[in-house]
Amino acid sequence: MVTAGSVIVLEKGRSHKLVNLGAGIMEHLVIVSPPFDPDDVHEVKVDLISGFSYQTKNFPVGFPEPEDCFDGARILSYSLPPEFDLSIAFGWVRNDPACRKKPHYHKETREWVYVINGDVFLESWGMSFEAGSWLSITAGEEHGFTNLQPEALCLVAICSPKFSMEDVRYL
Repeated sequence: MVTAGSVIVLEKGRSHKLVNLGAGIMEHLVIVSPPFDPDDVHEVKVDLISGFSYQTKNFPVGFPEPEDCFDGARILSYSLPPEFDLSIAFGWVRNDPACRKKPHYHKETREWVYVINGDVFLESWGMSFEAGSWLSITAGEEHGFTNLQPEALCLVAICSPKFSMEDVRYL
């Protein structure tokens, strides 16, 4: 069973199926490498009497404690095995001018940011983005997020190579 905060690695060719056992909506993030190809999906026949089982390479990451980030966000940061050389963090940005930090850039890290809910203003681009938007921020590109709503803005950020404060530069 997979629970909130779990990270599962499925090796190539491993049978799998995700089923929501709860009464609410199940949200999940899937990272695929190489990129997803629908022609590479194959149906697996299941013996309904005996069933079937499979093993996954499951590395324990636990459910991280929320922490305050350098830019005023509150984040859940997941540590992945070193061979991935990326980091994943879910963040909530409060609409509090006292928490805003000046725009920054990363010398080496590229970020992909998904807006889960709310509206965000990306200062360096002079544009706002709403829920469902993906932003790709290259290494060296200035960025700073401003929450445009009274409620918290919720984002997920994927960084490669993995996020490091030593890589953050202010203008």
